[in-house]
Amino acid sequence: GIWISALGTGSAIPGKYRNVSSTFIESYDGPVNEMIFLDCGEMTLGQLNRLFGHERCDQLLKQTSAILISHKHGDHHLGAMSLIRRIVKLRGNVLLVAPERFKVWLDEFAQVSDFGIENIEFVSCSDIRQDPLVLPGSHTQIKAFDVDHCYDAFGFQLTFHSLQHVATR
Repeated sequence: GIWISALGTGSAIPGKYRNVSSTFIESYDGPVNEMIFLDCGEMTLGQLNRLFGHERCDQLLKQTSAILISHKHGDHHLGAMSLIRRIVKLRGNVLLVAPERFKVWLDEFAQVSDFGIENIEFVSCSDIRQDPLVLPGSHTQIKAFDVDHCYDAFGFQLTFHSLQHVATR
């Protein structure tokens, strides 16, 4: 099955229980369990800990397949550094899908903070508009599309595939 947890929906007026933008998707629908973040505003990691507890949070982060950043507004990405740092510590690497200009921001941030940039596999949203990205070890596909929000803003289409085979005669 697939579980979706809204970790933040209150970008305009965030509060203790209504943080800035972040959605956490748990997929138990394929050959491997996959955890995917759609955006990660400030305190995404804190919200995940609050929702699941520290031990379960770490278990989920060890299985995190990808972080998807839709655009460069701070309420959609300022939690990325702490999230990346924790995932890299737990599993060694992370796939990050974001607008190309986000890579420039990552490189600049890496000059003042060691968050594990060398352990990030970066994929530009522009590169997966036509041909979807297939997550390693699974059949899950991620495709980006342009949205009318701000410069270089994207939406994502995720396609999860079950390995349940239907017997035919």
